[in-house]
Amino acid sequence: MNVLLKRRIEQITQRWWVVVAIAALTVTLAGVSLLTAHTTYVGKSELIVASPFRSPDQDAALVQGYVALFNNPETIVRLKAANHIPDGITFAAKPVAASPILTIQATADDAKAAETGAQDMAVAFRQDINAIHEAEKKQTLADLTSQLDRAQPSSKDPINPLLAPPLQEEIFNKRQDLTNELQDLQLRAGVTTNAKRGVGGLVLPAMGGLLLGLLAALGLSVWSTRLWSSGDIREKTDVEPLVEVPESGSVARNRLREHRLRTFANIVSSGDLSVPKVLALTDVRKARGAQDLAWALAEFWAKKGHRTVLVYADGASCREGNWGFIDALGDSNRIDRFEKVLQYGAVASMKILPAGSVVADRSSRVTRERISALLDKLRTIADIIVVAAPSIADSTEAQFEAQLLCAAAERTVLVVAKGKSQAGDLIAAAEALTKAHAVPLGAVLIEGSNDGQAFWRNARRGAGVGSLPERITGPANLKSSLPEESVLTDSRRDQ
Repeated sequence: MNVLLKRRIEQITQRWWVVVAIAALTVTLAGVSLLTAHTTYVGKSELIVASPFRSPDQDAALVQGYVALFNNPETIVRLKAANHIPDGITFAAKPVAASPILTIQATADDAKAAETGAQDMAVAFRQDINAIHEAEKKQTLADLTSQLDRAQPSSKDPINPLLAPPLQEEIFNKRQDLTNELQDLQLRAGVTTNAKRGVGGLVLPAMGGLLLGLLAALGLSVWSTRLWSSGDIREKTDVEPLVEVPESGSVARNRLREHRLRTFANIVSSGDLSVPKVLALTDVRKARGAQDLAWALAEFWAKKGHRTVLVYADGASCREGNWGFIDALGDSNRIDRFEKVLQYGAVASMKILPAGSVVADRSSRVTRERISALLDKLRTIADIIVVAAPSIADSTEAQFEAQLLCAAAERTVLVVAKGKSQAGDLIAAAEALTKAHAVPLGAVLIEGSNDGQAFWRNARRGAGVGSLPERITGPANLKSSLPEESVLTDSRRDQ
């Protein structure tokens, strides 16, 4: 299939409700029109412009002028009033192809009224037009007659008598001249019936509404700044779309989600998982999927046998009394023993560094040097480090932390909410990362709940890529869902 055609089909599919709404509205209006419609009759009368000294083309052009004059609403009102034509009849004039013939049509609820109305209006219009020409002809004849009288020998003020014969001939010809005048061709040209249409009358309105809906959907896709697909990201931003991850639910959607996550993992790893890598994920505006994707990726790689550490670095996930990421950054004396706060994930080779406790001043702890030192320590025990960074679109402090974390990572992925995030949001986020010297790998389009909880609810029911415990934000929460030995002690680490 042609790439452009495939893209247009995708744009229409994204806004199918627009197509359905417009088509339904069109069919509804047409249905109402059918229900209120009734049988009408159209009577016709034909007039002609006969000019023996002109070509038919010239007469046809004159007929066009007469048609425009008749169809003027003021003309119809004036003629109906002057000739006492009853209300309830509508009139229209039409030319007969490129000929000197014009047709007067009268539409009424009664056949006799339509026929009589067309005839009366045709006569009234003919008389109205011809009256103008008759006045001009009378004036010309009066002038010629005056000249002829002066050419007679008995005239008090005679002119050349030789002019009398030509003047007499000109007067005769003028009296016989019918140029530009309308003449009756067939005043009773017949009556036609406009019967009430059945259900078949909805076919054309439905097709028209469907076409209008398709055009409206394409127009909305062009003008809308919301991101609905990878194609929208590619067309409206400079960010490379990586993959679209659907929300879990049915068996088919779960399989598709797992396939997309596998594709995403392969894109990120570039097929070289033996080299330690740090991947950061951050949300753009109106997206809440970075933590969900970070968990899914970490678990996916851990199931493949790779030592994986998932780092929650979002301050919003901090809980009072927990020890984690922010505490490890602030305690320079204990940073060498940060393994104590690592927790087991859903797979043995997956470890989790919680967000940590609530602190008053995060800015003094979240620095480029401390982040780099912590990541260096994690690299010694992990093949892959997945960092769930704060949203790049949140407050100034959170955005600053996101920039530092993403700059310290080897690659950064921007998470976009399908149908909620806009092109400007993604462009601004990419520019913020570039200014921080981060390396944006691209954008992932996620589908699902904006509050970021849908994935966890489905995962607990076994709908995700694997069964997950409750969201882990620190050792206190972890102990409620994992065994006690999940906390790595120094002695166990040494073993």
